[in-house]
Amino acid sequence: MALLKVDRTQLLEAIDVLAGMTKRNRMAKAMLTFTNGVLSIKVGSTTMDVHAAGDWSGVAKTNGQAFLFASRDLPATDPLTLKVEDDRLLIERRSVRCDWIESKLRRSTIKQ
Repeated sequence: MALLKVDRTQLLEAIDVLAGMTKRNRMAKAMLTFTNGVLSIKVGSTTMDVHAAGDWSGVAKTNGQAFLFASRDLPATDPLTLKVEDDRLLIERRSVRCDWIESKLRRSTIKQ
């Protein structure tokens, strides 16, 4: 299961910036990836980074407007919890449908 703890203030700032992208392009997708302690949220051509910790070994893809709507009126909890269960991206108690694509670990083959 993918689960992250994210900085509330940074997430809300990222959501404010990304909200402008969905106003320009209602069909924009949101993609959430996690690398080296950073959750990257891409909507359209804009990517915002948020400090995070946890296990998120893949990409969550969802409708940009639905993601931003699910991010409204979040509890005052800090850090906030994001997780993927089945086909749902949950932001605390709110959820939105998503497609989860598990990352494939690349294994190097050593010939002896």
